Amino acid sequence: MADIVRLTRSGEAEAGGPDPDKLIVGQYRTKTWNIFTGEVGRLFSGIWESTPGKVRVDYKEWEFCHFIAGKAVLTNDEGVTRLDRPALAFVI
Repeated sequence: MADIVRLTRSGEAEAGGPDPDKLIVGQYRTKTWNIFTGEVGRLFSGIWESTPGKVRVDYKEWEFCHFIAGKAVLTNDEGVTRLDRPALAFVI
């Protein structure tokens, strides 16, 4: 049987924020509980939270996201925008 990894907050969160040149608006501080890493450091799963803000990101890894609270507006390089809110899930 395959391993099952339960995603729960345990231990200390890693505090962070964007590189100053990627911050567009707001204070934007984050907390991350990275619970599982796979695919040789390209797949991450855990719990993440942030304060309001707008940042520029460039994903090189796979990330599964499931919103429990709050919302995010994601806009790709072509200008296509998507709003994600609680109960929605996606993979970047």
